[in-house]
Amino acid sequence: MKTALRLAGLAAAFVMAACDDSTPAPTPTPTPTSVPAADMATMPNPNPNPNPTSPMTAAVTVGPGTALAFAPQNVDIAAGGTVTWTWGGTLAHSVTSDTGLFDSGVKMTGTFSFRFVTAGTYNYFCTVHGRNIMFGSVIVH
Repeated sequence: MKTALRLAGLAAAFVMAACDDSTPAPTPTPTPTSVPAADMATMPNPNPNPNPTSPMTAAVTVGPGTALAFAPQNVDIAAGGTVTWTWGGTLAHSVTSDTGLFDSGVKMTGTFSFRFVTAGTYNYFCTVHGRNIMFGSVIVH
């Protein structure tokens, strides 16, 4: 009987030791919830311009030779940039904005420059040959 009591006492001590609150429970490891920063080199460019930065200047030849054209017909520049048109032929031409924003007047030689401050598309033409024959545009980014 003493042995049975002794075994019961040991069992009770063992159960009490298992219930000891002095040992802290392990702290769970936090799981990160933030998204890692994106690598900007692999991000798509929202700018439709194939060049990451548009040039600050552009040059256009007005009526090269005897052509009734601007070469190149369309140019891209950055806001605040300047386009310079240079007469390169033997005929009289003008560089005139569709909206009247700029106008070189009719010339046979020389240059004309205009600074574009605001982003947008600026269409122009030659008043001598008409907007359906000799025209171009400046795309400002």
